[in-house]
Amino acid sequence: MTIKMQKTLDRDAKQLIDFGITDDKGRALGLIVIKAVETRVELPDGGDCYYRADALGLGSYPAAYAISARDGAMFGASQRWNTFATIGERDAYIEKRISETRARYAKKFA
Repeated sequence: MTIKMQKTLDRDAKQLIDFGITDDKGRALGLIVIKAVETRVELPDGGDCYYRADALGLGSYPAAYAISARDGAMFGASQRWNTFATIGERDAYIEKRISETRARYAKKFA
């Protein structure tokens, strides 16, 4: 189902996690995590934003963005924002991303 909906993000916090690992060029490896609240409101007739309705629907939900970092700057392919039903789900996603990314870098560069 597709409904007319506008999504806005209010960013709460940005955090740089440094893994204490460097790559072959000596750059510090880490992850940048941004927490936010995504608000979804229905647009009146004439609005031009369309989103496929998902299980969450309209309302305000915790969201997160995580991307690899080199020397404290975003690095690599763009990532998408992820939206969750609860803060607990968002925090679990962030912890999983930190753990997986740290393990990948440790295996490759340590």
